[in-house]
Amino acid sequence: MNKLISAADIISKYTKGRLSARPDFYSGRGNNPGDLNSDHLEMIWNGVKTEVGQEAARAFVNMVAQMTTDASATTFLVSFNRLARNNWSLDQHVVPKSEIDSTCEALADATRTRGGGAYAPAVLGILGLMGRSNQAQEGDGYVITGAFLKRHSTEIDTKLHERVTNPYKFT
Repeated sequence: MNKLISAADIISKYTKGRLSARPDFYSGRGNNPGDLNSDHLEMIWNGVKTEVGQEAARAFVNMVAQMTTDASATTFLVSFNRLARNNWSLDQHVVPKSEIDSTCEALADATRTRGGGAYAPAVLGILGLMGRSNQAQEGDGYVITGAFLKRHSTEIDTKLHERVTNPYKFT
């Protein structure tokens, strides 16, 4: 098992180009099953299980289970990168509190790593968030995560299980 493998390497190897590892690429687009869906999550889960191990795969499932409102590709990728940097251990700081938090982090990272060339996507990402009239509500993330979470329901921690199996109860 390789706890040093990066989130980007797993995405690249296991999604075979179907998902960009750059969170800023998806900034401002919200919960979009064309960007991220349960098939992508399954591919990545397979990568985590193969490359890092079963405990890391379980932490991945529980990370996804926390995304009941915002399961946008941006928030997922920020969370997945945080999970990898946290030695594949889930804690309260892995999943961002809001789509705005994840977008800001993604854009700051892009600007830091790619310099001035990332400013245009940063501005567009923020404008995309501001221009959307419908902000995500509790349960909206289930459109993206639902099928994946049903397949992995036995791996979900007890404290999250009801929230995941009945996401609209919490709206």
